[in-house]
Amino acid sequence: EIQGMVGTNIGKGDHSDDVYTVLEIEYEMPFAQRWAFGIKAIPAFVMDQNSPQDGDSTVFGAGLGAGFRVYQHKETRHGLFFEAGTVVLLHNPKFEDNGGSVNFFNEFGLGYKWQSDWHVTAKWEHISNASTHEDNAGVNAWGVAIGRTF
Repeated sequence: EIQGMVGTNIGKGDHSDDVYTVLEIEYEMPFAQRWAFGIKAIPAFVMDQNSPQDGDSTVFGAGLGAGFRVYQHKETRHGLFFEAGTVVLLHNPKFEDNGGSVNFFNEFGLGYKWQSDWHVTAKWEHISNASTHEDNAGVNAWGVAIGRTF
């Protein structure tokens, strides 16, 4: 799955001029009629951070985590779905106003999966260090993801 995201100005940090792209790979395992659990890997996270204080900087990262999906059609796992997941993201340099290079990448999405196994998802994402550092200005973003199941 590839995601294109645009930051927002919510909370302590202003990321409204920031954009990022994520390549996400997930191994999905059904565990109930409509539910699937997935192990997620982000081999590529690239964020163009336009900070008025620090100037432009590009953040690179990668991570591992887990998530789940709930599908509309239990028999085929197609149609509308809701998803949520968390990935531990390691990155360099640090996000603006954030004290760590290890953050939690949380995502929520509403999508549609066609019978051809392509899907599109509208996503909201929040990246934060969960107060493991004094500086914890999170990154909030909206965007779209497109992916294919193999």
